[in-house]
Amino acid sequence: MAFASISAVLDSMAARIEALSPSSQDAADDVFRVSIRPATDSVGSRAVHLAAQAGIRKPGSNRLCKVWESQVEVIAYYTDQPTEAGRSTVYQRALTDAEDILADLYTWSSTTDGIDRIDPSPGDVLADGQGEIIATRTIQIEYQRT
Repeated sequence: MAFASISAVLDSMAARIEALSPSSQDAADDVFRVSIRPATDSVGSRAVHLAAQAGIRKPGSNRLCKVWESQVEVIAYYTDQPTEAGRSTVYQRALTDAEDILADLYTWSSTTDGIDRIDPSPGDVLADGQGEIIATRTIQIEYQRT
């Protein structure tokens, strides 16, 4: 299988992330809500934005020019709020979620036809000073394009 564009790759990634259940879920509706767009605002806790650079054909690719590459940003927003004693802080949940999402994307990349490789950077989890924790990770991706 090959993808029509990086946009189709993002659709596949979004479906995969939305299917995950957060490990520290507070309620049934405490889920990842994924949108594909540059991160300009958040929509509640665990709002995930996917954004990408327009892909380019991989230099030196000799596989009929079907191998393309792009850079994807995964940005998750969390409402920073006090936590009860003995429970994970919002910061800890963001760190765990960032690792869980990446672990699942490794599985997605190795089991999805048309995804050749992902190469993630370490993620950053920081407070924005305005009541939110923001987890950001950049992922280089190679995919086969139709």
